[in-house]
Amino acid sequence: MNLGVFLAIGESWEEFERNGQDTLLLNNNLKYYARAFTKVFVFSYGVKSSIHIQPNVFLVGNRFGLHRFVYALLLPLIHYRLVRRCDVLRGMQLTGVLPCLAGKVLFGKKIVFNYGYDYRKAARSRNQVFRAWLFLCLKYLAAYLADAVIATTKRLKYSYPPYLQNKIYLIPNGVDTHLFCPQIQKRVYKKATAIFVGRLEAQKNPELLLNSIARLSKINRQLLLIGSGTLKNKLLDLARKFKVKVTYYASIPHHELPMYYNQARIFMLVSQFEGHPKALLEAMSCGLPVIGTDVEGINDVIIPNFNGLLVKQTVKDISQKLKLLLRNKYLARKLGNNARKTIIEKYDTDVTWEKEIRLLKNII
Repeated sequence: MNLGVFLAIGESWEEFERNGQDTLLLNNNLKYYARAFTKVFVFSYGVKSSIHIQPNVFLVGNRFGLHRFVYALLLPLIHYRLVRRCDVLRGMQLTGVLPCLAGKVLFGKKIVFNYGYDYRKAARSRNQVFRAWLFLCLKYLAAYLADAVIATTKRLKYSYPPYLQNKIYLIPNGVDTHLFCPQIQKRVYKKATAIFVGRLEAQKNPELLLNSIARLSKINRQLLLIGSGTLKNKLLDLARKFKVKVTYYASIPHHELPMYYNQARIFMLVSQFEGHPKALLEAMSCGLPVIGTDVEGINDVIIPNFNGLLVKQTVKDISQKLKLLLRNKYLARKLGNNARKTIIEKYDTDVTWEKEIRLLKNII
């Protein structure tokens, strides 16, 4: 059996290499797909092609350099020989399902995609009304035509109507708990007070995070910031203004992230909303006490005062919880230990990938 994997619109292997995310795909998705299928074809929007990522995994690129939306619709025709060889087409996220839908119409292929993020809500938060409407239409059309949909949280699963529930499967994001684990070792550098890993965009509320850390005592105004985005320069300017010591990295290879998580005392995610945040799961797997806003996607994972703390989207509440964890080492240790246990019990990659592989094979 062969599998076709379609990256989200615009995503490319070149981009993954620049952002350090190539190792995430190699050590998770593609590792498990390669074990379960005879051949795996990864359809990318970059120009790189014919690279043997693994012995039976092949990268297929956009060799004509077509615009991403045009390429998404024409992809099954351009690469029809490869698409016809696939038994299942796996779309990565909602936008990755577009070429899969074309493949189903043209060649009658089975298709599966994962719905792990509310694209409509994200578009509406940026006042992109027409785009939000398009995402809503795609969400229901794709689910209606798909053979299975993977929802990463119960909230996302039940955002679909009852008549579609028989094809919506709850499979959360997973974490490699052997890689992302507490590390006990001597360090050259003093630990940062907090760490944030993610896009530096308004949805993630990075300014709120920085303002909250600025309320701490001078010695604790330390932030390890990993990510890129349009707010980067503004955040670094604010850090200088508030005298917050920021150690900044635009990107880190995914397999190196555990070392950085373990350099911080607290993980923070104060977003306006989330899907099923992998960075939160990874930090919890490393045994960090976590602080997150009481919003969808985050409160699906954090159980207040058991494996983390939930906060309002206010500087006052966030800074108070930060001070509490810095002051109460017993509480911080208890939350971190329970966070690690939660990930092992519910989100271990060996379990989550086994569920997906079984689903992909059962629909054939």
